[in-house]
Amino acid sequence: MYSSWNTPLGEHSKMATTSPDNRAKELECPVCNNHFIMPKILPCGHLVCRHCIIFLISSKNELHCPVCRHTIIEQKMQNIKCPSAIADSLPTDIAMDALAMSVDVLGQKPECCVCDGVKADFICLQCRDLLCSLCINAHEKLSATRNHCVENLRTVSAERLAANGSAVCADHGEKLSFYCPNHNLAVCASCAIKEHKTCSEVKDLDMEMESAKDAMQVIAHTLTEGEITTKQIIRELDSCEQESLFCQKLCGSLIAICNKQKELTSPDSTLMEAVRDTKEKLYQRLGRIRSYKTIAYRARVVSLRPGLIHAKRALQERMNTQDLLTTRPADTNTEFLRRTTDCNELLRRIKSELRQLEQQRKKPEEQQMTFHRNRGYGVILGWNGVSAECQGHYGGVVVSSSAMETNFIFEIQVVEMKRDWQPDDIMFCGITGTHPNDLNIKQRICDMEDVKMCHQAINGLAMNVKQYDIIGLMIDPANNFHFFLNKLPLYIAKHIPRPCYVVFDLDINIKKIIALPAVRLTNVSWNWKGNQPENTSCVSTIDLTVDSP
Repeated sequence: MYSSWNTPLGEHSKMATTSPDNRAKELECPVCNNHFIMPKILPCGHLVCRHCIIFLISSKNELHCPVCRHTIIEQKMQNIKCPSAIADSLPTDIAMDALAMSVDVLGQKPECCVCDGVKADFICLQCRDLLCSLCINAHEKLSATRNHCVENLRTVSAERLAANGSAVCADHGEKLSFYCPNHNLAVCASCAIKEHKTCSEVKDLDMEMESAKDAMQVIAHTLTEGEITTKQIIRELDSCEQESLFCQKLCGSLIAICNKQKELTSPDSTLMEAVRDTKEKLYQRLGRIRSYKTIAYRARVVSLRPGLIHAKRALQERMNTQDLLTTRPADTNTEFLRRTTDCNELLRRIKSELRQLEQQRKKPEEQQMTFHRNRGYGVILGWNGVSAECQGHYGGVVVSSSAMETNFIFEIQVVEMKRDWQPDDIMFCGITGTHPNDLNIKQRICDMEDVKMCHQAINGLAMNVKQYDIIGLMIDPANNFHFFLNKLPLYIAKHIPRPCYVVFDLDINIKKIIALPAVRLTNVSWNWKGNQPENTSCVSTIDLTVDSP
């Protein structure tokens, strides 16, 4: 909900820090574009002046909010026909009304209300009179105003003036100390004794104020919860919308595949005829190859030396003139091969997009690195894939199940070492753009062609991993891979593949690792100088350009 036409409920407490331009907009009625006068709270939460509501209903028969077009008339007000009665049935935003009047008072020419042409330096917070330095004494001595509070115009704020505007009884000049529920009025002691002596219950104003503050706190808390819930629902709907658009895109891709498949399998398709012709030619070639192979075998076994030489010459001439060794007949229609390749490429892209969609569906707070079941033969996974241990001397390669997300630090703790780290040890970590299902796991990480190694010593930075050390891995929005050791940055790898999976080799010097919950970085900005971030002159930068499959 909104408490003014452009300011959410609860934001008026921040008005003291808003700019003059924003302040002016917050105080303006969306109909008359002037400061609010008796602003009424519409069912949608926007504010409109009382006289503007009457004008809209009486002259234009307009029963909708001028900002959001929500109806002005609530169900309980359907029987009210008089425009002024409709306006009066709506609650008044007293705080906004007082604030608008205070801004108007402070915005007028600072001239003493008693002395003609004399500049005013002070203002009475209760009666809002502008006073010069000479008139303050008289104002403070009069019995009707002696309890008033006077402040300097240069320091007083509109909020303070609005909050103190009705702290004194207008009839008796006394402090307002009581509250009459029957008349919904704050009154002084004289009013309570005289005008309100017949009212059923006159309460202490301070106690009522405390009760009202507690109630407002509960209301504010309820509205905050409602705001959080609504935002969460909006995020879920946004996610559903994105998934729907993604599914439409996939459906389009599938339709394209089906159309290509129809072209390939249609009985009238020239491509199918080309396939059949090519197969027939290849079978004929196979028959000739087998015949010549038999002749060559027989000549090699049976023929005398002159005959063998003659057979060799004859077969060589035939092989040079026959289409026997090419990959396919020279007159083959290759269109069907190209279209089949296109279909395969489209299928590969759809698989990749489906994996990315599944990754995007994970909530940020649920990010947790796990290790994929496609691993080296010596690796045992535990705790639902959160830990990995190598039981032998080889086959210790493991890979993360999911691709790394931007601005998440994925931490790995070294639980057990095989031996101490040596200066000439190779790095046990690498990255790949290949999905774990399609990754060709080998005995050593350095033997895997589609994995790029992270090197352990660059620009003089030496790796020295010990038991219980924590290794941090992160991708920033610029697709740079950051490597941390015990929360200290060691180096940055540029141009990494996306999606990016992390590969570990546990048969070198590290025996067991465990993945810790991911840490999300918020409000992070990356300022680059050339190829390195600011204030990281000690951090090495390497290039790990990998072609994503």
